[in-house]
Amino acid sequence: MNIGYARVSSLGQSLDTQIEKLQAFGCEKIFREKKSAASTDKREAVKDALEFCREGDVLVITKLDRLARSMFDLQGIAQTLERKKADLVVLDRMHIICRRGNRQYPADWLDPVNIAIIIDKHFHLLKGRSSSA
Repeated sequence: MNIGYARVSSLGQSLDTQIEKLQAFGCEKIFREKKSAASTDKREAVKDALEFCREGDVLVITKLDRLARSMFDLQGIAQTLERKKADLVVLDRMHIICRRGNRQYPADWLDPVNIAIIIDKHFHLLKGRSSSA
């Protein structure tokens, strides 16, 4: 099952674009959140999405920074998905992170450390762009 997770940082922002992309990918269930929090511990919908994932499921997000804002958080998420034997798909530029199976996605497998490096670099690039604006 494809499970989507969409998040924006404030109540005034819209989830519509993310939800459209998740639906287009085939997500059957989408968890939604309007909350700014650096840690996944403070975001109930992401915890609910991870809890909902079962073996063979795919957690789908539109961008890395929608799921985790630090290497620590992403490593924890990746370990949870790995333990549950679920996969992670990041639609932005089609970064695909597969744990196992014979998925037909255009990318190689990445381990949790490499995933964490990607998200950390992505977060710092975004942070730099917003502070220079």
